[in-house]
Amino acid sequence: SSGLGYLPIAAVPVYSATKAALQSFGTSLRYQLRDTNVKVFDVAPPLVETELHEAGNVKRERKLKGVSPERVAAETLR
Repeated sequence: SSGLGYLPIAAVPVYSATKAALQSFGTSLRYQLRDTNVKVFDVAPPLVETELHEAGNVKRERKLKGVSPERVAAETLR
């Protein structure tokens, strides 16, 4: 998911709303599956270096540093 699911910003309302929906869905699944051996986790990484991130940097004429998608995947699986 994304921190924008918890704290949306006006510049990307649909993106923020989809992240909030994912978090709500995860919470619902966690409760629904609480009596099973299935575990549901939310992952809301910090800023990730993706094409979307890069486009935002270009649009805002700044260079915010994020973490690599590979690092997010590795840390999530760990």
